[in-house]
Amino acid sequence: MSSESAINTNGARTISPAKLSHAVLRTTRLKAAGITPRVSIHHGLTMSLYYRDPDDNGVELSIDNVEKSKWHDYMRNDLGKNPIGAPMSPDDLALKYHSGAPEAEIRRFSPKSGDFDPEILRRMIE
Repeated sequence: MSSESAINTNGARTISPAKLSHAVLRTTRLKAAGITPRVSIHHGLTMSLYYRDPDDNGVELSIDNVEKSKWHDYMRNDLGKNPIGAPMSPDDLALKYHSGAPEAEIRRFSPKSGDFDPEILRRMIE
């Protein structure tokens, strides 16, 4: 499985699988091993699952929803609608993927502006 890895702005190691199928496979394997994300957020630009490793370091599993070449357009035109994102369910993501739903449908982001629970942000950064 090919992926990119980097340290993100909140200090977590970010692992970005190259394909949605890789992200679904990883989350499924982690769940089978009893490892579940503390928080899962669909940011629009990306979908991110935030974990803690055994040493309590942050680890983010992230999949891009927008091609890198279109990020600036997304940031200018769509980010202000909901800058943090909305909760998502990794189980629903996997279910949709395995049921054959089109990737565009799985990646679709349409939360209402301001539709965000501050508790999710707290859990993401603790």
